[in-house]
Amino acid sequence: MNESEAISKDPKGLTEAAVEALAKNIRDWDYHVANETELCHMFFSSFMQLCDNYALPVSCLKAEIRLHPKGSVDFGIKTINEDKGQFSVFIEAKTWLRPLKVSAWSKSNQSASKRNQCIEDAQRLLRLKNSGACSDSALLILEQSSSHIRRLLGGSLKEKGMYFKEIWLDIERPSMGKRKEHLGLIWIL
Repeated sequence: MNESEAISKDPKGLTEAAVEALAKNIRDWDYHVANETELCHMFFSSFMQLCDNYALPVSCLKAEIRLHPKGSVDFGIKTINEDKGQFSVFIEAKTWLRPLKVSAWSKSNQSASKRNQCIEDAQRLLRLKNSGACSDSALLILEQSSSHIRRLLGGSLKEKGMYFKEIWLDIERPSMGKRKEHLGLIWIL
């Protein structure tokens, strides 16, 4: 089995490779991601580059998947062998762009709110996984000018009785000086 065949049969490995490519692209392009939409677009672009590199069908990635009766998931990945209804992986993207010109109290409230959104999304992804809508699910998180979510999300998920695997990549962009950005992929187990 060649590398392309191996990676196409491993959607988790494909997702992790796309996140690594995303981190590299943010660093190499010195791109300031301003919101979740831009993060999603950059992930989509990085995923497409990866598909092109490994000669994988780009149709394996779907964006903004509508779920019934309401709601959606940012990304779904299907392998070639998946049936039409089930996805291999669901991914929900989040950004935490720490505001620089607000009070410390306000920053704390905003970061706690973003962490709570991540917890709610993780619980929703687990429900989707348990219902059979997908085989695996993950949160994709970009954190700028802070390490709040990176430091505290794991403990909060444990308090909720959730199992997970975290992968965090530090991104050092030339325009950010010594401040690092953190790109995380949290698999919900």
